[in-house]
Amino acid sequence: MSEVNTLLVNDIKEKIDADAGFAILDYTGLKSNQANDFRRHLNSVGGEVYVVKKRLLQKAAEQKGIALELSELEGHVAIAMSQDNFLDSLKAVFKYGKENEGVVKVLGAKFENENYNKAEAEALSKLPSLDEMRAQILGMLEAPMAQTLGVIEALLSSVISCVDQKSEKTS
Repeated sequence: MSEVNTLLVNDIKEKIDADAGFAILDYTGLKSNQANDFRRHLNSVGGEVYVVKKRLLQKAAEQKGIALELSELEGHVAIAMSQDNFLDSLKAVFKYGKENEGVVKVLGAKFENENYNKAEAEALSKLPSLDEMRAQILGMLEAPMAQTLGVIEALLSSVISCVDQKSEKTS
């Protein structure tokens, strides 16, 4: 392997190490004028996309203990990554692919030391975001308290209503 290729493989390995997760993409249908739009779309959620050669990606993945078969890597290959919130980046990739007639397709992903195929990566992208999950948990905690408060208010208002009615009868 040439010195340039070795540097590129090491660069890919460093990016894989530094990021929370990555997705392997087929961007065959992406036109040149859409490429910058796609990058901006991913950057808006904290993600990045890198175009890589299949063989270099395979070598970098092998050195990281990830088995990739070149036959499974269809079309032109890129990797989408995120240092902060990979799920938001994965959602952005799927959203962009759907909005633009499948010009970008996810071939697989790695997140929290787990490998995911196409279908599993899509299912992963449909999970609620961290903020959405926090809101759901707070909603679950808040609902019983709101119901209890409603019952107490109803009891207090009925007691006040009874006292009010009793005072009207005596006067």
